Amino acid sequence: IPGLHVLGKPDMSVFAFTSEDMNIFAVGDGMEARGWHIDWQQKPSALHVMVTMAHEGVAGKFLADLRESADYVRANPSVASEGSAPLYGMMATVPDRVMVRDFVMNVMDDVF
Repeated sequence: IPGLHVLGKPDMSVFAFTSEDMNIFAVGDGMEARGWHIDWQQKPSALHVMVTMAHEGVAGKFLADLRESADYVRANPSVASEGSAPLYGMMATVPDRVMVRDFVMNVMDDVF
């Protein structure tokens, strides 16, 4: 998919991908809106997936939705200021990682 690339050289079916061309977290928002759950990573900003044999029947749909999400973000870069993308983007830039941990723990305390 143009603009996306896999990080590293994964040996197995767990890998992360990112982009220098578009906001990867906005792509993640697009995938969430299409019903997919993808883990969001920081340092570097990336999306993380795990593929198993159970995914064989949905791989084509996943890739089609990923292409649509990437194409949409590329054509509409302002969507990076919507959804969860700004939060993850901001958290990735905080130099004191203890602040991020404390923030996440407070959110989890509120949720549970």
